[in-house]
Amino acid sequence: MKKYGKMLVGTDSPDDLVEDKMMIGDEVQKDLWDIIKTHPYVSRERQALPETHKDGIRAIKAGDIMTVEVENSIRSIEYLEEHGKCVDNIVPQQSTIPHAGRGAFATRVIPKGGLVAPAPLVHIADKSKTNMYAETKGPTGNIIRDEEKVVHKQIILNYCFGHPNSTLLLFPYSSNVVYINHHSTEYNAKLRWTNDFDFYHHKDWLEKSVDFLEDQWTAGLMLEYVAT
Repeated sequence: MKKYGKMLVGTDSPDDLVEDKMMIGDEVQKDLWDIIKTHPYVSRERQALPETHKDGIRAIKAGDIMTVEVENSIRSIEYLEEHGKCVDNIVPQQSTIPHAGRGAFATRVIPKGGLVAPAPLVHIADKSKTNMYAETKGPTGNIIRDEEKVVHKQIILNYCFGHPNSTLLLFPYSSNVVYINHHSTEYNAKLRWTNDFDFYHHKDWLEKSVDFLEDQWTAGLMLEYVAT
């Protein structure tokens, strides 16, 4: 970030990042930022960069990226009413079914076809990542995992959607959706892909390969729980 700022004004001072001190025009600044953002070698650091060059400059001035992201995340009530999805329709409570533990309970009447909860998804391209292995000694006597002995699965697997013929797992991380229990016949909700959240849910990903998803370092799919 600091190197980008220095390329714009020739100094390390954030105070110099003003329009009349810029050494290159706005379009060139944008093109340079796009090159940085779309570099072929993906890294977590690059994924954390602000989306636009102007936000990049704001982050340099602020001293951190989080300040800019927080400011950009604030929405008006009117915006939320038009574009938002309610996440407080369900809360976790002790189940009335014996030995069932906790489950998700509605906080209000949800009509048939109404949204129970949105469920943005983290995609895990290789479900073997949830394997837990026995331990063995390595060549130098250190303890390493024994790749030949899978002894268990990580508990996150219990909350993922998957298919026996695919390596892909989809983990819903929305508030309280992990408490939604499943029953083969006595269910009162169904799952569907969201159809009105295009700025987050990338419909074209549904036609892509698992290899494509493995290369995506950010979430971009969303399911919805809908009342039946």
